[in-house]
Amino acid sequence: VARCGAVPLRTAAGRGGGGVGRRQGGRPRRHRVHRRLHRLRHARLLAAGEVRLRDVQLGQRLPPQPGPLQPNPAQRRQSLLAAGAPAGRHAAGQGDLPHPGRRAAAVRALHQERVGGVRLHSRVPDHGTLGRAQRLLPEVWREGGLRAERSQRDLTNAASFIQYTVSKGYEIHGWELGNELGGKAVGTLIAADQYAKDATFLKWVVEDTYEDSPLKPPLLAPGSFFDKDWFGEFITKTSPDIVSVVSHHIYNLGAGVETGLVKRILNQSYLDGVARQFSDLQQLLKTSGTSAVAWVGEAGGAYNSGHHLVTDAFVFSFWYLDQLGMSAKYNTKTYCRQSFIGGNYGLLNTTTFQPNPDYYSALLWHRLMGTKVLDAKFSGTTNLIRAYAHCAKNSTGITLLLMNLHGNARNDVSLTSEELLVVEASGVTREEYHLLPEGGDIHSQVMLLNGRALTTDADGNIPRMEPIILDAAQPIAIEPLSIVFAHMPNYYAPVCS
Repeated sequence: VARCGAVPLRTAAGRGGGGVGRRQGGRPRRHRVHRRLHRLRHARLLAAGEVRLRDVQLGQRLPPQPGPLQPNPAQRRQSLLAAGAPAGRHAAGQGDLPHPGRRAAAVRALHQERVGGVRLHSRVPDHGTLGRAQRLLPEVWREGGLRAERSQRDLTNAASFIQYTVSKGYEIHGWELGNELGGKAVGTLIAADQYAKDATFLKWVVEDTYEDSPLKPPLLAPGSFFDKDWFGEFITKTSPDIVSVVSHHIYNLGAGVETGLVKRILNQSYLDGVARQFSDLQQLLKTSGTSAVAWVGEAGGAYNSGHHLVTDAFVFSFWYLDQLGMSAKYNTKTYCRQSFIGGNYGLLNTTTFQPNPDYYSALLWHRLMGTKVLDAKFSGTTNLIRAYAHCAKNSTGITLLLMNLHGNARNDVSLTSEELLVVEASGVTREEYHLLPEGGDIHSQVMLLNGRALTTDADGNIPRMEPIILDAAQPIAIEPLSIVFAHMPNYYAPVCS
């Protein structure tokens, strides 16, 4: 069955980016892990999830690995977010610290470290007590318009941990307060007013600790599930510049043990449901006068470690790429994928370290989709096509992302627009990247690119990801349950200049 449709484009205000990554788990052989992961750090990945501190080698530097697959070092930037569950209680050991006593708050660091040309980011968990630092602050402290009140939480360990990273010379990209303690909290809920006071105090700690440093890491919060009223109060009471990033988490598919995950992933209405969350958060940021931007601080689709052969298989790329497209459309600046390695939603297989399908989806997104977003809408004989468009990355024209959720109908898609300049000349071509599961099984953990299996070689190098070249005048043919990236250099949008 062949179905036809058109994707009209118009300029949208959104700008966004996405990323992925993270690492968790036991203690495999160090040299094997480092050799494998080094060759896989090609995308700008931002990771979320649990990481054992002993497995994060913050100070180790690996030699660069030259080769034809290595991109420009400036592009080889990966981020790892190491974070714990809110039930965890860990005191960071930087000297003689008191045992956790009063109510704790999570403080996490987004850490940058050069590893063989890759800037590694990792968020380090600290769910320990946050009181000794209280003595540094009077009841109310004011400086440069910043007003900080003593927190009800013990901030001793947090302040000590921050000071420790400074003493070690670590380049910290940002500090985040909290993990699912606000909004629609998991377990303990902290009121937005108190959370704002705690964030203001932590801002003071950071400003004081980095007083003599040319680089002051930004503050991120609250790292929680979105609730419009709670987030609205928190944003208002931390405006205009207490927090630099308002972070929220997304696990909209439900628990990993549920049996209906695939039906939800392939359901247009279900995928659209999260758009309201992105839209409401952007509206809150715009109307509050804050300078903060939105991040998806953690997203794994299905909580409690996902579901084997669903969240680590080809079918999950429909959800993941749709999330990247939607978050970018609503001006989300960073998307943190749960996880890089660990659980059943890792980008890497936890045993072999081979990339799962979503790794390659993220890599193609990173290489092809620029940060300027166009508004793409599909109209045709089916409503099962998802469409997103960006200015092409490091190239002319635009890149279109199309996903066919239909189980047995092919779609032939043409592009129409009143705002784009189209160069129609003989011999004009476009590049297409068709993604399908091996054997036609959407539960497969092997992804095909234009008919070739994407697997690493014996040394762990990822394969070349080459497009097919087609006549630009022909429609884009999308097979059932498949994904297509189409780079169209002959389409010119004013916003892409």
